[in-house]
Amino acid sequence: NVDGGGKGIGVLGCGIDRIYPVSSRKVAADLLASGGVIMSEYPPGTPPLKYHFPERNRIISGLSRGVIVVEAPRNSGALHTAEFALEQGRELFVHRACAESPQGDGVRELAASGARELSAVSDLFDEWGVVLRPRHGHSPCAAPTRRVPAGRAAGIKKTAAGAALAGLMEEELEGAAVRYNGNYFRRI
Repeated sequence: NVDGGGKGIGVLGCGIDRIYPVSSRKVAADLLASGGVIMSEYPPGTPPLKYHFPERNRIISGLSRGVIVVEAPRNSGALHTAEFALEQGRELFVHRACAESPQGDGVRELAASGARELSAVSDLFDEWGVVLRPRHGHSPCAAPTRRVPAGRAAGIKKTAAGAALAGLMEEELEGAAVRYNGNYFRRI
């Protein structure tokens, strides 16, 4: 969450030189300015084609420890992401309040199939065993007292290359390494 002081990862369904939709350019700039990253499996110049977005969703779920489906009409991209999450062994959650939405058919189906329901972010923290403590000067906001490294928590396959890239990505997100074109890293 960029506004909350966190770092984020944006995954594109096109080349990284083509932020899509165009209205997301400011979000992308803010993400990068906050120390986050933008990534794509497509080379620069690749346009945002319809079939790229389900492919992109498998990367989003693969980078995540768990996926929360908030709203999902039938045949939505969120359901593709949920399917990838299950195939990849990720935890799957749905937002309880959205199950009653007219756009909540997919949420209801996922809940009926066993996805755990959340009504607040505190439910997720409870599920993962994260204890909250007040942040200095930001009451009632809270921050976790322990942080689980994303790559290890998500169960990234432990191949030598995969483990090395996951570790370097974690270092990059923590500000301890810089990534250059072609997956070249420099530790700071």
